[in-house]
Amino acid sequence: RKYINLPQARKDAMSQEQIEAIRRVVVLGIALINLTVVLMFTVIQYGMVNSALGKQNGLGWGVNVLVGILLIEAAWLTWKTFSLSKPDNRTKRQVK
Repeated sequence: RKYINLPQARKDAMSQEQIEAIRRVVVLGIALINLTVVLMFTVIQYGMVNSALGKQNGLGWGVNVLVGILLIEAAWLTWKTFSLSKPDNRTKRQVK
């Protein structure tokens, strides 16, 4: 519970299952982002060496693709954590 960056009152209102789902999504998302960054550094290093040897011009299209993937992963992680942290409105409507 202490690792989720939400106001304490909102965390107290969440169920344990909801908190665990958020934690799983965050761990998966950060692992995917880390993997993408490692791949991007590898592609950049490979492109720099080949460019210095005169085998290619620039870094190539791989960097652009990986930047796009990185942005999509970050947007997905943000959307997913926000959607999981919303209070469940269905139970409030049934009570009324």
